[in-house]
Amino acid sequence: MIQIQYAFKDGIRYDINNPLVETGQRYLLIDGAIEYQVYPAKGEKNNHHFRSMPGELIEVDRIFHLNCQYYIQDNKKVDINNLTITCDKVLLEAEAARYIKEKIPNYSMRPDCLFLDSDGEIMCIVEVNVTHAKSYEDIDKIEQYKIPTIELTYGKRKDNHKQPVKTEWLYFREKESYEIEIRNRIAAGHISIQEAYAEYKETLRDVRDYKLRVRPSRTIEHLREQIEFVTNRIRFIDACIQKALV
Repeated sequence: MIQIQYAFKDGIRYDINNPLVETGQRYLLIDGAIEYQVYPAKGEKNNHHFRSMPGELIEVDRIFHLNCQYYIQDNKKVDINNLTITCDKVLLEAEAARYIKEKIPNYSMRPDCLFLDSDGEIMCIVEVNVTHAKSYEDIDKIEQYKIPTIELTYGKRKDNHKQPVKTEWLYFREKESYEIEIRNRIAAGHISIQEAYAEYKETLRDVRDYKLRVRPSRTIEHLREQIEFVTNRIRFIDACIQKALV
């Protein structure tokens, strides 16, 4: 059963498990311009949630969608392909669209979540797939705007707004992803700037050795793909090192 996890009071959003949430009080579930009155239900079985008022129906898929968005907004991070992308601020829907439009005047979409860094620069968009994935037309637009975009799919059961069943890139710039990975490794103490530079030099040697040992029987297309892969890796490491040394 999908339950209401978040609601507002006096302009502040509360998780039902927040100790400041009091039974007997009225709260609001806000969905764009629509407001629903709800109240806290904190039973003995610890199945805490907000309930809608008697006779008032709220679309359950939309409730779950909001639960996912608010959870992402509170945690300010998303995990994908062994990377953790952490941001300073998350904007939702209409506010996110207005923010992007200030930077890209022809922007015409309504993103679920927009990740911003501490300087207010756009990091990525996170889309929440509860009922249907982005269409090919939407993906074409996303590629046109060139904003790294991730889609989180939560599955038919919709029983865990904290954990999607699948994450994937809809638009992916490897340079940004690689820089995030390196920054995370340096910040966590897993690698130093000097070690990152050593990795860069090792990759240069990989290219040289690969060119020396490649067999003539390999197809030209396969050779091009391999060299392009290694060359791109060099560029990513170099860009990351230059950014870290600034």
